[in-house]
Amino acid sequence: MSALLHPFRRSLLVLACLVVLASSASAVDLRGVLTGYTFTSWSRKDGLVGPVWAIAQDANGFLWLGTDSALVRFDGVRFASWEALGGQPLPRLPVRALLVTPQGTLWVGFAGSGGVARIDNRSVTSFVDTASPDFAGVVSSIAEGTTGDIWVSSATGLFRFANDRWSRIGIAEGLTEGPVTGFLDREGRLWASTPDGLFRRDRANEGTFALIEATNDPLRTISLSQDSNGRVWATDGLTGFRALGTGPTSRGRDAGRGYRVLHDRLGQLWVATIGQGLWRVDKTAPTRGTLAVERATVLTGLSSDAVRTVFEDREGNIWAGTTDGVDRLVPHRVTPLTDLGVVNTLDTSIDGRVWVGTADGLVALAHGTRGWHVGDSRIPLRGATVVRGSQAGGLWVSTANALYRVNGNTVTPLSPPHPGKPISIDAMATDEHGEAWVITSGGELLETDGGKFRSGRQVPELAGVRTNAALVDRSGQLWVLYGGTKIGVLATDGRFRTFGDAGLGSGLHYDIFEDDEGGIWVCGADGLSRLQGDHFVMIGVANGLPASGVYSIAQDDRHDLWLATSSGILRLDPAEFDTAQTSHPYVVRFRIYDTSDGLAGYPVTLGDRNAVRAADGTLWFVTSRGISVADPRRLSPRRPATLVAIDAVRADDVPVVTNELRPGTSKLEIDYTAPELTSPLKTRFRYRLDRFDTDWIDAGTRREALYTSLAPGDYTFRVAVSQDDGRWSESEATWSFTEHPRFRQTWWFYGLVGLGLTGLTLGAWQIRVRQLRRQFALVLGERVRLSRELHDTLLQSLVGVALEFDVVSKSLETSPAAARDRVIKIREQVEEYIREARRSIWSLRSPALETGDLVDALRDSGTRAAAGHSVTFSFEKTGRPRRLSSNIEHQLLRIGQEAVLNGVRHSGGSSVTMRLHYDEDAVTLTIADNGRGFDAGVHPEGTGDHYGLVTMRERAQQAGGHLEIASTPGGGTTVMASVPAHLGADASSGGDD
Repeated sequence: MSALLHPFRRSLLVLACLVVLASSASAVDLRGVLTGYTFTSWSRKDGLVGPVWAIAQDANGFLWLGTDSALVRFDGVRFASWEALGGQPLPRLPVRALLVTPQGTLWVGFAGSGGVARIDNRSVTSFVDTASPDFAGVVSSIAEGTTGDIWVSSATGLFRFANDRWSRIGIAEGLTEGPVTGFLDREGRLWASTPDGLFRRDRANEGTFALIEATNDPLRTISLSQDSNGRVWATDGLTGFRALGTGPTSRGRDAGRGYRVLHDRLGQLWVATIGQGLWRVDKTAPTRGTLAVERATVLTGLSSDAVRTVFEDREGNIWAGTTDGVDRLVPHRVTPLTDLGVVNTLDTSIDGRVWVGTADGLVALAHGTRGWHVGDSRIPLRGATVVRGSQAGGLWVSTANALYRVNGNTVTPLSPPHPGKPISIDAMATDEHGEAWVITSGGELLETDGGKFRSGRQVPELAGVRTNAALVDRSGQLWVLYGGTKIGVLATDGRFRTFGDAGLGSGLHYDIFEDDEGGIWVCGADGLSRLQGDHFVMIGVANGLPASGVYSIAQDDRHDLWLATSSGILRLDPAEFDTAQTSHPYVVRFRIYDTSDGLAGYPVTLGDRNAVRAADGTLWFVTSRGISVADPRRLSPRRPATLVAIDAVRADDVPVVTNELRPGTSKLEIDYTAPELTSPLKTRFRYRLDRFDTDWIDAGTRREALYTSLAPGDYTFRVAVSQDDGRWSESEATWSFTEHPRFRQTWWFYGLVGLGLTGLTLGAWQIRVRQLRRQFALVLGERVRLSRELHDTLLQSLVGVALEFDVVSKSLETSPAAARDRVIKIREQVEEYIREARRSIWSLRSPALETGDLVDALRDSGTRAAAGHSVTFSFEKTGRPRRLSSNIEHQLLRIGQEAVLNGVRHSGGSSVTMRLHYDEDAVTLTIADNGRGFDAGVHPEGTGDHYGLVTMRERAQQAGGHLEIASTPGGGTTVMASVPAHLGADASSGGDD
């Protein structure tokens, strides 16, 4: 019967707990709202699909999240799944536990049958059913022992991985069967929580477990944490959390189901609950065994009230993994005060209080044991534009038309210096004696003495212009900002000097400040200026300051300058200012604080003083939502350098896993990042691609570089990061790669193209040479033709005419009538010779061939040549005559004429015989005389009178045949020309050239 009632009791207990939780959830208690943190949430809309079960941070600063869908890496801006990062595949199961070892190894625990996986760099080793079949099941936690062994808690038991093998811790070591949650404390003790109770083994690697407390609670302890005093705290299913061990029992006041517990570096206890949000426990002042709890819920900005895990990163931020996403809680480095109303100006009094001038009056803040708080003094003095603490005690407060003395809660207005005439106040300052200096809109300077105005004096330079701010330095000089852009100083001797040099810029001036060493600083729209000798020097946008300039300035105990700007509050070492004056260009190093650090909005410039240092060293700034208070002693001026990494590379939208790009890549995308979990929007990047970019490209907060149509070659991509100090990191992330060329982009292609072009050039040159040679040959041939024609026609004819005249000269006395007839005939012959020469020059057909055939032309030419000489001419034709080509007939006619004339003129013989013989394939022309003959060896052809022999041989060749000359001294001469018998049109060899 008891066995049957046991599960029944458990069911009733679970039901009761759920009723309690539901009732507590139905009533919203806003008294314990978690304050002092800036909340930021990411969920499905930001690319993160919850729930988030586990969180870890690696050595590079990246945050790893275990979700139901994947292992996800977060850099502060983007979520990237393990698969998207190009790692080896992991089981596609929910990730329930994570651990990063000091060596950088990432251990991943899965739900279902996934077991655990070990990731070194991007290499994955999976352990599934390695030790025993019981290894499968939901992995709830992973821890590392002092000797480097790994402890895995799962739904099936507790396992240890050492010396590359798994072992199970179970009944033999004193543990009961079922799910186990393990925890290792700083003393090396191993705690194990099971459904039957909480066990502990004093030495993690050996011995048996002892039962610490027994329980039948189904809402058992599932998470443990140890505080700085060594006490172990556990989750509780009813009160959210509780302390273990001896000593006073400490637990929460409210009902809540605790799921995870964590102690941060400040010793605060954080509790992740299922349904009641995230708790922060104040353990400093327990009341009757219970501790005060501050809660973050959906009502205060948490993504979900069901919190699965809680984690603290290296910068002290708290991360909560919920069923809907992940939340970041950044502790306020700067304290915001937002319940003071509209703040115009502020200053400190000699009693250490900070006085704030608001639209409704003056508010005093005092410093007590628990920090700054609004004091009892609240003075309804409206319209305060300037508040100045007096060294003599109390305050000086000015409005637009009156000056007041404030002592405690007593406000005393000063009577106008000119009775019946009100004053109009532009600016007010106090000196080291506690007296006030007032500058009116008319340019009059009024000083106080014992709570009354003294007679004033006129400053002509200030008349008719507005004075923005005033300062009395420790030497007694009055500095004024007037006319918007001018700075003047009234010396103790009454002389007024105006500064208008380039070191002040051309923009408006907002505030003037004297530092601890007596240096004069001016805040303006163009930057920050300092008096150096007798002139001002300035740093501005070119040195890394915000473009809107500097509104106000304060100095801490370490002499660092704190600048109020529209981008936030900048912490600047004055040495950086000095370096900027000697090194050009120089970007000053500073630290910036903004709303992510707790600022109540951003700095504004409403009154003439918006930044002061309080007596405790804190710095106070007027911001858009009230007052922001910074404690320089709690804020580190420098932060560790941020790692910049190249995440992924895509070529034409395809992931690149090597450093070789395929030919023809048209688009290259390079994703880079830097893990910045606190203020990612302050992180800026610059990159360059060697061999392509001539200088660095400032990418701002963009985390991607895009290149298109890169030329083939070797490249190196470089990316650097700048944190909130305004300086670029010395280390860079680089990726070297090669873009392979297409065939048409290779050197051998260009070589082939070059060879082809060279060949074409040479070919064109050869063709041109041939054309020139052909043209030259044509010209030369034409000259030769003309010389032959002139020789065979005009010259031979003239020789014949000369011979005819010899005959005429001999017959003039004996037979005048015959001589006259002979001269008339000679004239007719000369006219015919002229026509013949013209036709020969124009390469026309011989007149004899136009009116007759070759036989008649040869017979007539021979007869004419022998006429009047004592030489008989005979002609013989054999074979069947037929028409030949005009070129052949022309060349044979000229050969016949030349040969007959040579026989008549030179042979000295008595007869010349011409024979024309027609064969089937050739025509042979033979001319023979019985003259003296000649020796060709003694009289070379082509010289003297034998030029005709050369022309006859050339004509035979042009006709496609050959010429033979047979002659011996005393034996006569025979000339025989044999040419092919071409019928019809002119031969392809052409006529005379």
